[in-house]
Amino acid sequence: MAIIRRYLVSSMILMTLILGTISSKTACASSPREPYEITIYTLSVGSTNYLFGVALAELINKHSTWLRARAVEGMNPEAHQRMLALEPEKRKNTVVFSSPLAQWRIETGRLSDVKPYFGHRQIASWGIAANGFISLNPKITKLEDLKGKRVGVDLKRFFGRCGLPLAVVKQYVPLSDVNIEYLPPVDGFDALRNGLVDVYYAIGVMKSPTIATPSAATQEFLDTVRQRLYFLSPSPEKVKAAMKDLGGYPISTIAVAPGTFHPKQDTSWVLSYECLTWGADAAVPEDVVYEVSKIHLDNQKKFMEVHPSGTFISKETVGLMGVEEELVHPGALKCYRERGVKIGAIGGNPILKWR
Repeated sequence: MAIIRRYLVSSMILMTLILGTISSKTACASSPREPYEITIYTLSVGSTNYLFGVALAELINKHSTWLRARAVEGMNPEAHQRMLALEPEKRKNTVVFSSPLAQWRIETGRLSDVKPYFGHRQIASWGIAANGFISLNPKITKLEDLKGKRVGVDLKRFFGRCGLPLAVVKQYVPLSDVNIEYLPPVDGFDALRNGLVDVYYAIGVMKSPTIATPSAATQEFLDTVRQRLYFLSPSPEKVKAAMKDLGGYPISTIAVAPGTFHPKQDTSWVLSYECLTWGADAAVPEDVVYEVSKIHLDNQKKFMEVHPSGTFISKETVGLMGVEEELVHPGALKCYRERGVKIGAIGGNPILKWR
């Protein structure tokens, strides 16, 4: 009996140890991640990026058990780069509307009011800007016709929608021979409709790497304008020359077939073409960016509901950020490697290497 009792006691001790080990492992496995909050800085209210930023925050709050997000109206990629450079206290909890172009400009010292900042990392490509010149004046059907005319572009702080188009115009007409008006899209289209400017640089985005669609402001203008529209196309060579003058960043062009950008587009139209992304400082924890990347990639349908260009967001496109892997956030890289997402550039362009 003593032997049996010793055996039972030993068995009970062993079982207690086993159960304790299992319980400990289970507790560790189910231990929740501490709550974490991020702010997503978008473009202005009503823009495609604002709509996508709000949708992304809602999706994070719905699908994550520990990450919480809020979307706020921001400015533009360069302003967001400045913010992260000058306000380090925001770096660990901020995701921003970004672009490789803005990152290139701040890292290479092309922003005069801030020192080069090297902490930025790309997270995902959410779209491609597709922008071009529109006129209502039958005497302005090509860019050579702009001498002595009034040219409307976005505000000076929007390099891709101000500095770039003016550099292209300069390839055709000296800027001293044109009158430049700096107007945000809604005001710009009102000015074009009312004859206060002769041409305006319209904003669009890509529904896929080959199909363009208007931004909200451009869509409203094209849907309601009654005059005949003239779509002005620069040559790809002139665009390349313009970018060489600006430091060499390779902006691409794409020619969209008649009627594909909008039913009123009655001719082929050459648009400037650059990647738009979400980004963050390298200080944002890896698991936070992993969670953001996963939720962004898994919910294309939601983005399609808020704007047609949401069809762009897919396994084939989110990695097309145009930069080397070292400039992609490690959390995003981890997600993409698990999902088989390739890191590359739009339109078959080479990945940029400026460091």
